Amino acid sequence: MLEAIRLVIERWFNDRLAATQESDEHLTPEVKQKLSAELIKSRRYTAKGTTERKYRIRASGRYYMVDLQKKRCECNEFDLDQMPCSHAIAAITEANESVEDYVHSYYWRSSLVDTYSGDVNHLPPIENWNIPFEIASELVLPNLSQRQAGRPRKTRVRSACERPTQSTSTAGASSSRKK
Repeated sequence: MLEAIRLVIERWFNDRLAATQESDEHLTPEVKQKLSAELIKSRRYTAKGTTERKYRIRASGRYYMVDLQKKRCECNEFDLDQMPCSHAIAAITEANESVEDYVHSYYWRSSLVDTYSGDVNHLPPIENWNIPFEIASELVLPNLSQRQAGRPRKTRVRSACERPTQSTSTAGASSSRKK
């Protein structure tokens, strides 16, 4: 089973490595797609520079402060993802700079190539395994507990101090109206 899993992972790595190496782009296609969606959103915003590297972005009646030097935005998306959010893209566009310069190296195509270029090592034959004596001498028995018969409960069992709540059914409510 482990060998079958290893073969699948190895095939995935080879396929993804080949697809990544075909591209000439600096960023991965997924990141390019996300940035283009954020760029479309950012076109509705107005950006105004407050200091040399700080901008105030007006988006949907709300203001966001973006600091391009620290790569921060008040929405925290730029900080957490290390990729410009729509507010940061509005500020970058206002500063006439490239959005790609603000994307973390984790999202570069070269990082993806490095990730998938490694080997997936196979397991040696079981005869060659080096198992410590403490583990080899351990006796592991199967679980002897059995599941209760019947269908599992949908509601929890209430404790003795809880009062039952009254639930009204739609059939009972409609029949009381007819009277």
